[in-house]
Amino acid sequence: MTKTNAKKKKQEQAPRKRRITPRQLMTGWIVVVLAGTGAWYALAAIPDAKEIQQLESNLRRAESRLTENRERVAELETEIAELEVLTADLDAEYAAYEAHVGELVKAAEYGEALAAQLADAGLEVTQAQAPDAWETTVGSYRKASFALDANGTYAAVMAALEALEATPGVSVRELQIIKSGGDPNDPLLVTRFALDVHVKAN
Repeated sequence: MTKTNAKKKKQEQAPRKRRITPRQLMTGWIVVVLAGTGAWYALAAIPDAKEIQQLESNLRRAESRLTENRERVAELETEIAELEVLTADLDAEYAAYEAHVGELVKAAEYGEALAAQLADAGLEVTQAQAPDAWETTVGSYRKASFALDANGTYAAVMAALEALEATPGVSVRELQIIKSGGDPNDPLLVTRFALDVHVKAN
């Protein structure tokens, strides 16, 4: 065997190196790109997943608060309905006495009118106390208390008392009388009229 033949035979027996084809190279590149892209999306999705969990938690809390608010609204609506019924009942009760209440004017002016009634009955009014304002009761109804001091005879006191009691809205809460000399058969009386007055705004 010649040297040339021996060398050729040796080359034939040696393993051949595998060559990577373009198709295999492209396939490998696609696999690497897909793997990298998947990993990137997985890492990018972690914060989104946490944010989604937080949003879901916030949503559950909001739904819980909404349920509580709906229950509170229902309670308030019940209370309002009860108050409306009560107000209607009170309005009806006051309406039954509408003929017995006076007309609303300034409290000071009303006090002056009361003092004029006492003077017309023959009393000398020494002091008239009126509140600064009326107190609201129900709807358009108001009330206030007045005090009037006056001097006069028994007949004048009785005439003033009758006039006050005949005035719509006026009730005599208290009448104080002190004898202050004069004719023993018809002494001078020092009086204080404590009055409660109910009026209605037009």
